[in-house]
Amino acid sequence: MSHQLTALRFRSIGERSARFTDLTLDLTAPGGDGPAPQDSVIWLRNGRGKSSILSLLYALLLPQARDFMGRSVQRSLTDYVDSGDTAHVAAFWQPKSPARTLAGETDDLLITGVVHEWADLRRPVQAAQARDRLNTLFYAFHAVPGVLDLESLPFTDESGRSRRLTSFIQVLKEIARPFPRADLAVADTMHKWATVLADRHLDPAPFRTQKQMNHVEGGEIGRASCRERV
Repeated sequence: MSHQLTALRFRSIGERSARFTDLTLDLTAPGGDGPAPQDSVIWLRNGRGKSSILSLLYALLLPQARDFMGRSVQRSLTDYVDSGDTAHVAAFWQPKSPARTLAGETDDLLITGVVHEWADLRRPVQAAQARDRLNTLFYAFHAVPGVLDLESLPFTDESGRSRRLTSFIQVLKEIARPFPRADLAVADTMHKWATVLADRHLDPAPFRTQKQMNHVEGGEIGRASCRERV
């Protein structure tokens, strides 16, 4: 893996007990040349969204249903997107050995993201069995600071209303068009998305290992809790 995770942003997503209206997690700390990615710990009470953060990050990189971390407790991605949602997950990555621009800024910063939306904006009653009705598009681009980065993603229009999936992707393309170095790619299938990640030297394999470790640990905790209640 040639990149390190720098920040995460979640918008209009999450199960009903732990919703993220618009949350950005900064995973950096001050360094000699400016903020740098660091190992991070998120402290939250049970049920406040720690598992949701991990599940949604892994689902961005490992989107197949069988890879979803919440399967051990019978959850799926469909539990995290509600009626009316245009749901977003975006990750900000910095090269492990970053180059610097003439202005001293880190170069080659990468953003990967996914947007989900139910057909007709209505979550089916049996959502887990209607995964094919959850529209999903993936995207990746190299950040253009101040123009196209994690903070400036065009989630809303000029009036402040949330852009729907198709409109969001269209505006994203329009913003990126004058900047060839952004190298925006949009993928509508998991196979295409795997190619986009590989072309940008992002390997999901380490995250699959981490996901499995969290899955196993979560399962052991769940079984222990059940034994305590008996």
